Amino acid sequence: RRNLLPHEYTHSWNGKFRRGADLYTPDYSVPMRNSLPAFSRFQKRFQRVGEVVVGYNHQTMAPVTGPGYFIVRGPTPGEAHPGELFFDYTTEPPAGEPAGWPPFRPNTAGLSRLVYMDMKDFCRRVAKGVLVGKAYKRGISQNAYFTLTRAF
Repeated sequence: RRNLLPHEYTHSWNGKFRRGADLYTPDYSVPMRNSLPAFSRFQKRFQRVGEVVVGYNHQTMAPVTGPGYFIVRGPTPGEAHPGELFFDYTTEPPAGEPAGWPPFRPNTAGLSRLVYMDMKDFCRRVAKGVLVGKAYKRGISQNAYFTLTRAF
């Protein structure tokens, strides 16, 4: 326990001072963005539907790309990262989206296919309420990382 505070300061320091060049901000009051040009700010929203946890990407490009529905899956042997939770965009969610969610649109239709088709986001928990994820398409890394934080 006595090492917890220095440990957390290290995370804070690393997060502020050890950034890739594409994540530069002029000062630390400016929110950091990811390195994707069109999808730099988004939310993944989740809801349990029966025995399945369903989610979609809430972002400004959704009218063009679709909501990007996915199923949350636990660690699965045979996957690219068998010990990690992942968001599976290759499987359609159960019929009927939750109230208030955008209408379902297949990830294989229209421009959705360019963004979400054959995609799986593998995630690793790095702290309470914090996940780091990496996108894969057809098992190939897209060199795209993201963080998800839970509002407490």
